[in-house]
Amino acid sequence: MFKRNPANLCILAMLVFGPLALLSFAQTNGSPSRKAATGYQISGTVVSKIDGHPLDRVRVLLKDSKSQKDPDSFVTSEDGKFIFEHVQASKYSLTGTKTGFVSSAYDQHDQYSTAIVAGAGVDTDNLILKLSPQAIISGRVLDESSEPVRHATVTLYRNDRSEGIDQIHMFRSAQTDDLGAYEFTWVLPGTYFLSVRAQPWYAVHTPSSTNHPGSEGNGETETNVDRSLDVTYPVTYYANATKTDDATPIEVSGGEHLQFEMQMNPVPSLRLIYHMPGNVRDGFAIPQLEQTVFDHVIPVQSTSEFPSSGIVEMTGIPPGRYNLRIRGQDTNSQINGIELSKDGQELDASRAEALGTVKVSVKMRDEPSIPPTLAVGLVQARMAVHGFH
Repeated sequence: MFKRNPANLCILAMLVFGPLALLSFAQTNGSPSRKAATGYQISGTVVSKIDGHPLDRVRVLLKDSKSQKDPDSFVTSEDGKFIFEHVQASKYSLTGTKTGFVSSAYDQHDQYSTAIVAGAGVDTDNLILKLSPQAIISGRVLDESSEPVRHATVTLYRNDRSEGIDQIHMFRSAQTDDLGAYEFTWVLPGTYFLSVRAQPWYAVHTPSSTNHPGSEGNGETETNVDRSLDVTYPVTYYANATKTDDATPIEVSGGEHLQFEMQMNPVPSLRLIYHMPGNVRDGFAIPQLEQTVFDHVIPVQSTSEFPSSGIVEMTGIPPGRYNLRIRGQDTNSQINGIELSKDGQELDASRAEALGTVKVSVKMRDEPSIPPTLAVGLVQARMAVHGFH
């Protein structure tokens, strides 16, 4: 049997509701809060999570979880102290925001935090609100000659454990400047990965040297292009990896300025031949190569030519493992896990499987209506998000 006291109520809530109970109660040990004539008092200090020093000019927000009113606010001075007086008995969220620091709720861990309960017998006078300094990740992208790669797309991915499993989500992207430099500011503490996509500035992707069946001509195409220039950059991960499993994780604890140099190395590009289903009258099903990068599916950039009716030739593609999505007028289909390794490789559309449709009905257990920001995602076993509705 549980004794009827606030501490055991917290334990009971965690047993019944699981992780969500972490949001329920503040600690009840220590001296009870003072009750003013018109309510209770919630006060404490905002400090840096790194070294514990008090933080000034922090905007502290106190929000009644049962009220639709705007939160009360307090700006700390040099001692980091905040105080809210005349607080009614209720459950509150307490958050702090400051330039250069990660906005955080009281006792926050990932998406969980501890609510502040104002009432008789509960100590809310000596709270410690911790904020982590935000970090910066920057660096340069260089080519095989150690020259800057301009207009490369650098993507920062973050390992998200909020749902109890590791999911690597896209956090932010940036373009390199004329010096090949990139920078990510306001980086939260956590585990990250870096990837780079780019094309060699000198690359020339040539069409096939022979025409395809059904095309007109003598079966030959004249070209004066040096085939050694028909190269491309594979997606590259820190540090110098071309597969996600080999990518090096980057640990960010807050307050650092981390710098990472990444180098792109060219590989011979592939030319792929695809026979499009359909006909001239009803239209052809257009192919789109896609690549899985961590837990995301991204389209692959390539140059497409149509040497004859119903045939598309894609050039500038690095060897690797891809999915092929085929978009028709009435149906969409897909081929997963295609290993592309040979120049002139032909893709067989007969292996494609039709994509189905999933309809989802959402009902809120304790709410009269569905929040306008609610999103529903369809994910695979590898947690690659295919769409939101």
